[in-house]
Amino acid sequence: MVKKVVMPSAGQTTDVATVTKLCVAVGDAVRKGDVLMEVETDKAVLPIESFAKGFITEIFVSEFEKVDAGTLLLTIGDAADLEAAKSGAATEAAPAPEAAPAPAAAPVEEDDGDDFVPVMADKKAEESKPVTLSMPKGRPVVVSFPAMPNAKKLAAELGVELEHVAASNGSFIKASDVRAAAEAAAKEVKAEPAEAPADTIPTGRMRDSLARRWESSAAAPVFSVSVSADAAAVMSLCDAAEATPAHFVMMALPRLAERYPLLGVVYAGGVQKVLPAGAAAIAVCGDNGTVSSAVANASALGLGAIARTAAANAAAILGGDMSSVDGAAFTVFDASGWGVDSFTPPLRTPETAAFGVAVDGDGKRITVSAAFDVRVWESRTALSLMSELKARLGDPALMLI
Repeated sequence: MVKKVVMPSAGQTTDVATVTKLCVAVGDAVRKGDVLMEVETDKAVLPIESFAKGFITEIFVSEFEKVDAGTLLLTIGDAADLEAAKSGAATEAAPAPEAAPAPAAAPVEEDDGDDFVPVMADKKAEESKPVTLSMPKGRPVVVSFPAMPNAKKLAAELGVELEHVAASNGSFIKASDVRAAAEAAAKEVKAEPAEAPADTIPTGRMRDSLARRWESSAAAPVFSVSVSADAAAVMSLCDAAEATPAHFVMMALPRLAERYPLLGVVYAGGVQKVLPAGAAAIAVCGDNGTVSSAVANASALGLGAIARTAAANAAAILGGDMSSVDGAAFTVFDASGWGVDSFTPPLRTPETAAFGVAVDGDGKRITVSAAFDVRVWESRTALSLMSELKARLGDPALMLI
């Protein structure tokens, strides 16, 4: 039975996304959890994963195409569904007077979960006969055998050359064939199994997605502004509220948004978009990378409430609950506990501003360094904002005016 994969809702601010990368083609075998494509919303690059095992029978979108929530992206079916789809496409393209019935698919022996039926890219590949050559020590060299995507990936990880791998089923190379070849090679040379190079670190899917977002952020043109003030007044308030200077900045900036509405603007796809007013985000660093955790309606909250909400959101994120991620047009980075004099933060698109908060080792000076997106912010507007923020750092009572 053919299963449909549709575009899910992108979330808070848009139901439109752009297909940035197709990871599969028609005929590819996939299993549950495989990444089918990547889409970019105004907030992040997100993977679309397969929820079923089978073959890609049809793909209805192309790279860089904009799609709405609910759009049919592709279909997944079994070998018969794939043959039916290919036959239907061939009939539409050039109807033949008579077509010989397709030969029945040979049964595939299951092995280590690699229970896929291979699909050749074209008839030429089907008709090519595998040629087996002999190497010293009896290791076969098999040519003209296609390899499954997971087999190619495993071969790259283990450093196994696919031309040295025999297809156990006589049709295509599976991951189990690659593992067998790697084990045989290790026994021949009496060496330990190959390990990953010392200078590589494995990354998870979430970190990969965040990395792509940082890469897109690197292309955003930015300029920086820093201000510094006596820390005594802010530190006194923070001590009483069990908060940090970063929480104070999270409280101060939304209250300035009425005069500086760009604090609520994100930039994506060449378009400026206004988010709900009053939100502020703080950076949360975890094992999977750094994300922005939004505190909604921060302009109406007190310092202690902002600190408690931010702490609760951070705990939830580190526990796997990402519901508070994003939702603001700027992020505050807290470097106040590290004893550094200043910290210029990175800008995470589609956000258009970022603020790094640092307190010197003596606790006497507080410095806020900001990065602004040139495509949205004019320098004089940013300078004016930072000047007002500096005044509030020195005299928090100004926020009551």
